[in-house]
Amino acid sequence: MRGASARAVAVVIERVGELLNGGANCTALGEQLFALCGVLDSQPNLRRALSDPSIDADRRADLFGGLLSDFDDATVDVARLAVRQRWSVSRDLSDALEQGGISAYLAEAEAGGDLDELEDELFRFSRIVEADPELRDTLGDRSAPVDIRQRLVDELIGEQVGRPTLRLVRHAVTLRHRTVLLGLVQMQRFAAARRERLVAVVRVAGPLSPAMRRRLQATLTDRFHHDLQLNVIVDPDVLGGVRVSVGDHVIDGTVSTRLAEARRRLAG
Repeated sequence: MRGASARAVAVVIERVGELLNGGANCTALGEQLFALCGVLDSQPNLRRALSDPSIDADRRADLFGGLLSDFDDATVDVARLAVRQRWSVSRDLSDALEQGGISAYLAEAEAGGDLDELEDELFRFSRIVEADPELRDTLGDRSAPVDIRQRLVDELIGEQVGRPTLRLVRHAVTLRHRTVLLGLVQMQRFAAARRERLVAVVRVAGPLSPAMRRRLQATLTDRFHHDLQLNVIVDPDVLGGVRVSVGDHVIDGTVSTRLAEARRRLAG
């Protein structure tokens, strides 16, 4: 997001943090903000009205407030604040509520000292989905009811991950984003950002030893001037070397890439 929407999201996320610091329930706030996000996604006319800058902000807040009788006070507070903001496009309003819900679950994990574990659990599940085409297709099947996809998530990881992770993955399979993997990646980035860290996706031919991991971490931290979360993917196809992706930045020192470049030069 850029411009007005970026500023508006920051306001919403800040308010979520204030309410949680004041004692609001993380799980309830996260779940209800996800629910409101779903309501706005399913009713585009309502979403457009609530984000229409030609309608007075108080009128928009009152309109939304009239639909929130079944929600907790904290959720109503965030929702009314959100619709008072100026949005570049109407979908950004839904995205802000989603990010508020994600922030609530991240705060729950952080309060329990489990934020690092949550990052790892999201990454491990995304690798499982990426490596299993049948599972990826099943979770990404928009023709299947959401509750069936969520029930599959419960069966797969319900007993193996923390509650915040499970709630986030259940939300990811609602497919607000183009694919489940894209939703999971966004959540990982938000988790890293909460700890003011970048995410480095590292592809190597074989497992890294603890010493190699420490050296790579130090090198990348020095290069990017920022703490990084290393997500290491073992991929035999790289043959050797390492490929690192940090956001839009790619450092490719793999043998497979060097061989491909050599073949191109010979062919030319």
